[in-house]
Amino acid sequence: LGWGEPSVQQVLDTALAWAVMNNQFEIADFLLAHGADINTNWSSHEAASILHELVWHENYEAMQFLIDHGIDMTKLDYRWNATARGWAYYAAKDEKMAQWLAEAQQRREQASR
Repeated sequence: LGWGEPSVQQVLDTALAWAVMNNQFEIADFLLAHGADINTNWSSHEAASILHELVWHENYEAMQFLIDHGIDMTKLDYRWNATARGWAYYAAKDEKMAQWLAEAQQRREQASR
């Protein structure tokens, strides 16, 4: 959260991250409806998206929740300049997950046409 008092936005975004990571989707929906930012830079260890974080948890259900709710799948982390798919492929060495994320991105792009 940085130094000093956390802002309301930081509290909402952190609560959203924990709700999604723990498959508490009703709570996550509530937080989104009340101003939480699905594209927050929250991550447990460095500025990245919640989707990036979920790569390490192998939580496809939570990733799908974020994708269904419009998370930016092209968001890059600050250190490696990589998407969550890049984290899956290069860092986690999980080709199955990287392919799953690529297919989800393709479905989203096709649906928006």
